[in-house]
Amino acid sequence: MGDIVLSVAASHAPGLAGLYPGAPEDTKAEVDKMYGTMGAEIAAADLDVLILVGNDHLANSRVLEYPDFLVGMAAEHTGPYEWFKPWLNCRNYTLQGRPEVAEALISGMARRGVQFFGRRENLRYDDNLSIPTVLCDFDNNDVPVVPILMNCNVPPVPDQRQCYAVGEALGDVIRNDLPKGMRVGLFGSGGLSHEPGGKRYFFIDQDFDHWFMDML
Repeated sequence: MGDIVLSVAASHAPGLAGLYPGAPEDTKAEVDKMYGTMGAEIAAADLDVLILVGNDHLANSRVLEYPDFLVGMAAEHTGPYEWFKPWLNCRNYTLQGRPEVAEALISGMARRGVQFFGRRENLRYDDNLSIPTVLCDFDNNDVPVVPILMNCNVPPVPDQRQCYAVGEALGDVIRNDLPKGMRVGLFGSGGLSHEPGGKRYFFIDQDFDHWFMDML
């Protein structure tokens, strides 16, 4: 029986690294403070694994064969993928994976009626994993990671009700299928009200964002 000992969430906007050098000093200080605090909490949690849920931005699957949830099963996760490097402007990194945990998640979710797909080769990571990694220092703190990438582009995308049910099932798998005493952290990587490529691409609905976070 695994124990969920930490849960955090943060934006993975590529500009947090890509535009950082030219940002105002007060903005840099805020980014450093908030991600530094999260990084310290993650390092102090002494995790056996950090399960990171983020978006897949059309990087890892064909449009006509697009899984809703794709699990990185590699023994090591490296990034960022070459194509994304110029605009992410962040260091290369290598993270320890937990293939046996990834396999347990896929099997456990299947038994609960949820289909997770897995891939044993390294996935193509953009800001989804790269921004949290470099700003929270996953690589320098030896945090083992299992990434779960979600379909956010190819209709029909999982809606809020489906995602809530998936979260409940995932929690059940962690608590009942993973080894006893395993210390598990959860990281939600992504934004709230923004719509990359949508009609409200550059609009941030702060009222919605605060309403949503108040419910957590």
